[in-house]
Amino acid sequence: LQISQSLRGIFINQSKYAYESLKKYGFESYDPMDTPMVEKSKLNEDKEWKAIDPLHYRAFADADHAGCQDTRCSTSGRVQFLGEMLISWSSKRQKSAAISSTEAEYIALSGCCAQILWMRSQLLDYGLEFNKIPMYYDNKSAIALCCNNVQHSRSKHID
Repeated sequence: LQISQSLRGIFINQSKYAYESLKKYGFESYDPMDTPMVEKSKLNEDKEWKAIDPLHYRAFADADHAGCQDTRCSTSGRVQFLGEMLISWSSKRQKSAAISSTEAEYIALSGCCAQILWMRSQLLDYGLEFNKIPMYYDNKSAIALCCNNVQHSRSKHID
């Protein structure tokens, strides 16, 4: 990964990686090509534009269950948005195999909550204060466990 900075901005490219990949498979002599983009295109006004609160902070989380065929570990995914801008994301394999989809989803929720709390403290340094941060999730069992963390026979092993 090459990074360069100038008065025009910061530029990131992977030309060295691309060249090494081409060389590895015997394509050492190649002609570089620009990314196909329309030059000097005009932007039109969006007539259906609706204002979005730029300070609306929200999070989404999800997990699969036993997605890794070798270890049976699940993968957690999460994203956080401030307005329409993605400000944080993660996709990580969980460290232990979950017994149920509820457990896998609960672990993903926990990781997302930790990131939300950290991000909230960072945004507070910039004068942005958030009391309630909506977190969207699609597993009713994991949501119920978060709202009422009682020890049921199927969830008593979850710490």
